[in-house]
Amino acid sequence: QVSAYYPSRAVRLTNPRKAAAVKGLLFFFFIATRALHPMLIDMSKVNGKMLYAKNSPVVMNKVLTVVIMNMVAFLGGGMQGVRQCWQPQCMKVFGLIGTIYAL
Repeated sequence: QVSAYYPSRAVRLTNPRKAAAVKGLLFFFFIATRALHPMLIDMSKVNGKMLYAKNSPVVMNKVLTVVIMNMVAFLGGGMQGVRQCWQPQCMKVFGLIGTIYAL
């Protein structure tokens, strides 16, 4: 069962070692992305200037997030899981949040 709260309570109860490993992996991933971000920005500069618009990474981040999360939904629940991501009610709520965030 796919849960927005991962590791889910069921996983923590049945396999606490797996839950701890997942939390550790997620923590490491978070720290690594925060550490690598400034380095990647510096490496992408040519003669001290960025060759792309400042909002390009943000747009690509959002596109990749949608693609990756749909893949996760598919792996967790097949096409039914993907359909749950694109329910009109969910689109209303998160579309409104995204619009406010964009403004």
